[in-house]
Amino acid sequence: FRIINQSHLIFENMTFTGSGLSSEDGYSYAPIRVQGGGDITFRRLLIGGATYTISLRNSKNILIEDSVLAYGHGGLEVANTSATVRHCTFAFGGVNHIAFRNNNNERIVFENNILTDMLNMKGSNVIVHINNADVFSEKNNCFFVRMPWSERLIYGWNFSGGKRAEKNVKTLRDFPF
Repeated sequence: FRIINQSHLIFENMTFTGSGLSSEDGYSYAPIRVQGGGDITFRRLLIGGATYTISLRNSKNILIEDSVLAYGHGGLEVANTSATVRHCTFAFGGVNHIAFRNNNNERIVFENNILTDMLNMKGSNVIVHINNADVFSEKNNCFFVRMPWSERLIYGWNFSGGKRAEKNVKTLRDFPF
């Protein structure tokens, strides 16, 4: 379903499964898509089987907590949105687990989550993509990956304006690169 330009909503105890195939308007590759909303809470969700489980774009103050997001090609997609993700379990079989595309300095809090890969093959893709590590806060996350740490990146950083972003040791100091 889509939430477009709506605020002050709470969604609890819901299950979504399915392919999440694109529709003609390009919005439904994720079972939940928020565009331009604010102050929205998602709690105790079970989502699986889609390209991305949740897509958040151009929104603010989104909370996702106590949920299971599984079996998608990707995981959670957050673009130009301030969000808090906590107490969730991510079990993905695809290329990108989580993408935080906070290009306009939107604050991201990522805490107390469990993340695991479920590929039949070993993939060296980073688990969490971050565009701006200066506004990213993470703590107490548990990662279970099937590759040696020397071959697997937990946190990666994207390119901004065609130039590679610098590593931010203040935020990412505890993780191998």
